[in-house]
Amino acid sequence: TDEAILVMKEIVLAYPDTEASAKAREYIDLYANKLDRSGIISFYLGNMLTATWVAFSIPMILDLEEGYVQPIAGIVGVGSGIYTSWLMSRNIDMSLGKDLWIEFIEAASVTNFQYAYFIFGDYISDNGTREKINAGGQSITSLASRGLTYNYILDKDPSAGKVFTVINSYAWSQYYLWVSLSEIFNSNNEKLNYSLGMLVPDLAALGTYFLWDRVGWSIQRTGIISVSGLAGLLTGVFVNMIINEAGLDPSNALTSSIILTSSLAGKVIGAFATSGMEADAKADKSLFESLSFMP
Repeated sequence: TDEAILVMKEIVLAYPDTEASAKAREYIDLYANKLDRSGIISFYLGNMLTATWVAFSIPMILDLEEGYVQPIAGIVGVGSGIYTSWLMSRNIDMSLGKDLWIEFIEAASVTNFQYAYFIFGDYISDNGTREKINAGGQSITSLASRGLTYNYILDKDPSAGKVFTVINSYAWSQYYLWVSLSEIFNSNNEKLNYSLGMLVPDLAALGTYFLWDRVGWSIQRTGIISVSGLAGLLTGVFVNMIINEAGLDPSNALTSSIILTSSLAGKVIGAFATSGMEADAKADKSLFESLSFMP
């Protein structure tokens, strides 16, 4: 790790003519210039799936679905996705933090486009034209968001813990929002629901992005907290089963509230239970004490 390399350099400077210094030099030579490839598999997978979907969509947009055109386009997409992955990752770091940002920005961008399509798509009367706009918009959004994020993050060294925490915040907020809208509030205003689906998770992710620098949750800690939230969710499901077996007939709003509350409780318990875990190496540890209420 970067911290280990810094320690080894300090040993070399402090004890230049010792056996420890020689071993430290060996460690530096071995790891200092080694490429970080921890995100290479998911990068290849993301590029391949994106290229395949875009290539497969083009014949549909051009009304060429019949015959061999679309499957051949899909094969071309698979090959081009693998090849461009190789080109884009040659002789550079492709860390897990870098690729998670690329995958997240693409997924969130396509999700927002889809919400926008659901909001405004009805204004296009022709079904065929509407489907083509949807497919084309998804393809353009995927390629643009992926390419721009790749170019932006290429020379940076982002924390995997930070982006993983942002992804979890985004995903959980989507779940909480849609369960609340559909089961608790029974909102039938689709355009309002989709608008909130665009706004709320994005704000949650943005807030988490800035808050993370003060809490420094590692990818492992965030993962355990998320698993704790899932455990709370399942506990809520089983509690509802017990309530039903007891002969009670709770409303959908109540059962959904129990599940959401249990999930949130599980995440809070997980946060406190993991409070002793080491912070992410890239976090600014001097900021932690400024948020005393955070475990």
